[in-house]
Amino acid sequence: MVRLQTLRSQFDMLKMNESKSVEEYFNRVIVIANQLKLNGELVEDKRVIAKILRISTKKFEATVVAIEEAKNIEKMFIEGLLGYHQSH
Repeated sequence: MVRLQTLRSQFDMLKMNESKSVEEYFNRVIVIANQLKLNGELVEDKRVIAKILRISTKKFEATVVAIEEAKNIEKMFIEGLLGYHQSH
């Protein structure tokens, strides 16, 4: 129970650091989401995608807007988001 609360807190407070690459940030989000799942938390892809889009840095703001406008977030997969983010 304490582990799950700690993971929820880590997920909620996770921020993208300007010095980190997009891949490092995505990996950190995925690792925490997977740990939440292993501890019994329901974590849907759309929740992870929304988290990634919501806390991206200003450096990627235009890309985030383009993703939100071009893609149906409800149907997007995490791998697709990373690929789209890397190509822009």
